[in-house]
Amino acid sequence: MKKRHNAKIYFLLIILITAVMFSNFGSEVTISQRAIVHAMGIDSSEKGYKVTLQVFHMSGAGGDTPVDVSQPNVQIITCEGKTVSEALVDASNQLGKEVFLGHLRIICFGRGMDFSRPEELFQFALKDKNIYLGVQLCMSDSTAAEIMNTQIAWETTSAEASAKILQINVKNSTTLECQLLDFLSCINMPQNIPMPLIAAAKTQENEGSESGGEKDGGSEQGGQQDEQIVVKGTALIKDGRLLEDHLTPEESQGAAWLCDKAERGYLVIKHRDENINVKLTKDKTKIRLVNENGRLVYRVEITVVAHTTVDIRGAEESVQVAGEVSEKMKSIMSAAENKALRENKTDIFKIWTLLRHSFPKSYLEYHDRLDEIYAVTDFDIKLKVRVE
Repeated sequence: MKKRHNAKIYFLLIILITAVMFSNFGSEVTISQRAIVHAMGIDSSEKGYKVTLQVFHMSGAGGDTPVDVSQPNVQIITCEGKTVSEALVDASNQLGKEVFLGHLRIICFGRGMDFSRPEELFQFALKDKNIYLGVQLCMSDSTAAEIMNTQIAWETTSAEASAKILQINVKNSTTLECQLLDFLSCINMPQNIPMPLIAAAKTQENEGSESGGEKDGGSEQGGQQDEQIVVKGTALIKDGRLLEDHLTPEESQGAAWLCDKAERGYLVIKHRDENINVKLTKDKTKIRLVNENGRLVYRVEITVVAHTTVDIRGAEESVQVAGEVSEKMKSIMSAAENKALRENKTDIFKIWTLLRHSFPKSYLEYHDRLDEIYAVTDFDIKLKVRVE
């Protein structure tokens, strides 16, 4: 009986402790008191930072359903501060709600952004445990505010549309993915960062129906234009500075294959005196940094499967197509190497990381003058193509 009595006491204590742990001592913030941010744009300003937020609109016709393309589901808030954190406090004061970043999907930067002090720039994210470290980062070819104000008719929010556009472009290797964790990992490390480069573009003008009714798919009326987010390639960031040059979508694919970030890609090759499309899927990739006769060799061994849009007639033609695909792949990989590493001295291939792991003494000697290492690094690409 005494043991049963003690068990009841322990059980009640566990319930009490659990209740205390999950309570906020009367300071619980309800969802109606939160401004749920889906996307954030950050531009430089005279005051410090200009932040544009896409806040999910909880009230009104557009907020009553998960998808209602006939009504806006987003409220745009613009705020400023010496730091991004101060700007977010300004946003909270404007809205009369607590800014909640737990559903943040995209952070977009304007071209004038200074990344040389990442601790200051991302101070708002370092202490907020609600922020997902896999948030996608991207660079606008103009201002982040322009991207945040883009109105896309075919999605609930432009943040949702932009996230899907970035994801499919990363999957197709037309740009290199950059997540919040990637940027935070380079604090106090060599900063060589590829980031999706995006732009806002007008789509074809809507004519509107003769009756003046809505067009299919929720398009706007009255000859207004829809807007779209397009991926222009990959921006290059080195030592806190955005470079003027960037990788085209084709060069981005070459870089993705070189640094083992490509799962699939698409090429157009010349075959039978005509252009044919080829879909590439990764089989396996192996990357090593070796020392040969005093020079470093970045050795990449890649096996891909090529799916063509034409019927292959026999083993001889299969070998021919494999050679054409291999030649094209090596061409775009060489272009990516030249533009990123040779012309812009940007090590998006993480040669310095391989050097630190494989030759730690050399890394300690050259860690503050890595350009000397890049100058003596050769690329050796071994490519095997299977045609299906």
